[in-house]
Amino acid sequence: MPNRGRRWNPVAVVTLGTAILVVVIAITIGSGKRAPQPAPPSVAPTPTGPQRLTGPFPGARALTAMAYDSYRHEVVLFGGSAGSGQLDDTWTLHGRTWSTRHPSVHPGPLDVELMAYDDRTHTCLLVGSPGLQGPAQTWSWDGTTWTRLADLLITDVEGPQAFAFDPVSGHALLLSSLKPATGSGSATRMWMWDGHTWALGRPPSAFADTAGEARLATVGTGPSGRTGRGVLALLEDGRGSHMTWLWDGVTWSQRASGGTLSYDPQLSSTMAEDPTTGDVVLIAAADSGRRDGQTWLWDGATWRAGVAAPLATSAYRGTFVLSDTNSSHAIVIGETASGSQVDVLDVLWTFDGRGWVSSSAA
Repeated sequence: MPNRGRRWNPVAVVTLGTAILVVVIAITIGSGKRAPQPAPPSVAPTPTGPQRLTGPFPGARALTAMAYDSYRHEVVLFGGSAGSGQLDDTWTLHGRTWSTRHPSVHPGPLDVELMAYDDRTHTCLLVGSPGLQGPAQTWSWDGTTWTRLADLLITDVEGPQAFAFDPVSGHALLLSSLKPATGSGSATRMWMWDGHTWALGRPPSAFADTAGEARLATVGTGPSGRTGRGVLALLEDGRGSHMTWLWDGVTWSQRASGGTLSYDPQLSSTMAEDPTTGDVVLIAAADSGRRDGQTWLWDGATWRAGVAAPLATSAYRGTFVLSDTNSSHAIVIGETASGSQVDVLDVLWTFDGRGWVSSSAA
């Protein structure tokens, strides 16, 4: 009789195949290794200030973009303007040492650059328009190189003003100024970045009456939580006063102020949360020896004038205040040369929650 072979039970075949597949998957998982995650550089202690920084320095410039990378514990700087025109260089400040970076891919010269640290992706986001025309470019810095992302589709009469990361929604929030067709006044618009695309948000109607200047700060990193959690916005109301609003990741709410915030609107200003107390620190920079700078603090209910400090004189012009999670303080990167029309980023100050740490170092 011919050998017809062994007949296989269909159920047994399926069971055996499933068992083999499970074994193969288990072997693959067991033998495979996860791709190593990028490790941040060694944490250099943030010096208390004022401290002279070591170079080479980024050089004299104004209107640069700067953010604090809390993953790599360093300040990131891009571009700005100088006598030679718009710049497109990248610098990092680790501890007290500036280093120039030379990525093969990087943005070209941009106008009105804004930068914010994205805690979700451990990258610094940069927004800016070349030549102040058309869409604004979006770039991300991962500590090594720049990557081009989706453009922000603003118009020729709209310019980015303030930029901050929202820790509640995980989105980045940008306010821009839109000049009406009449040519008088300005309106503030709100844009949201979800990691892939920009979407136009709906700011309060009061934002349409602003004089054009806006400042944003990420809040909620401090221990008290009294300033709320999200993004704090400070806007001029067009009548010489300021409005304070909080974005909680979903809605805006206006915060009644028990104090008076008053400084020359022609002075450049910048603000960030102090991780020590949770207060928001605002710096109105001195103006080339003609007007002294000022320090203001927001505790969630009241704006109050900060204590006098060396950087409040015309010889010390703070340019950027940042939240330094390494030192748990707010820091200001500025310059010491009075009479200069641009900023030489050679000094770092530290805010200890009560006042600016001062010494004879600078």
